[in-house]
Amino acid sequence: MVLKEAQDKYARMNKALPVPISDLWNCHRQDMASAILKFQSVEEVILWAQASGHTATPGGSGFDHRIVFNPALIQTKIEALLARFPSHSLSTLLGLGESTLSHPDSLGIIEGHVLSNVFLWHLNAYLACMTFIPPPHSVLEIGGGYGGLARIFALKGVDYTIIDMPETLFFAEVFLRANGIEGVKLLRVGDPLGIYDLAINQGGFGEMPQQTVDYWAEILKGRIKHVYSLNYHKEGPNFTGAEFRGWKVIREEVDPPPIMGDVQGTWLEAIYAL
Repeated sequence: MVLKEAQDKYARMNKALPVPISDLWNCHRQDMASAILKFQSVEEVILWAQASGHTATPGGSGFDHRIVFNPALIQTKIEALLARFPSHSLSTLLGLGESTLSHPDSLGIIEGHVLSNVFLWHLNAYLACMTFIPPPHSVLEIGGGYGGLARIFALKGVDYTIIDMPETLFFAEVFLRANGIEGVKLLRVGDPLGIYDLAINQGGFGEMPQQTVDYWAEILKGRIKHVYSLNYHKEGPNFTGAEFRGWKVIREEVDPPPIMGDVQGTWLEAIYAL
């Protein structure tokens, strides 16, 4: 039922986008469009979305940096989260656990909790947004992938919206509904926006054409109190750099420890406000 409804919705959706996407994501988009109507099960959808060059089932979704479960790395990330967010009850949050529908190569159990490296990435983002700015009641995620971060915020009772390409929204709908989460709103890029406490982007701004980053910098004005970005660190006028189009940097950290060990390059975690 979930799969068929998502496939039907995708087939009816307007596929046009108001802004360009990179060559990389144009390729990913074509791959997703080819795969969507061929899927036979929810499990197949999630496996495809979460497969990567670092899992036993290779794939090219480009959604995250999921790797084969590495107990030592997971323990290092947990210790980094404890050190970074000492005022939070991390054991309670770890108890949320990774979705058991996730790629089996990436799952393992530590102290009774089902975890993955990506779950701890998402937990870092959740805690940063709950610690370094007033805790948001409403969130807009720009480029939500298959909905892994949305799942954590939704389980914690935050009003959550994902805005993305039609193809990506298909994967988010299947993943979230399969996990019993019905309240996350899914918007196609170009749909009308509401007013939100926070916008989030992880790994997306750095892979967008500058014209598209400009689009987001302008369209979010007057609708968002803060922007949380975790992206490749690069030079130039971009949300991943210094001041941009009136947005002020209120916090920056290069290579926050909870995300290190499973990615290459330099990453910048930043929070912006007008």
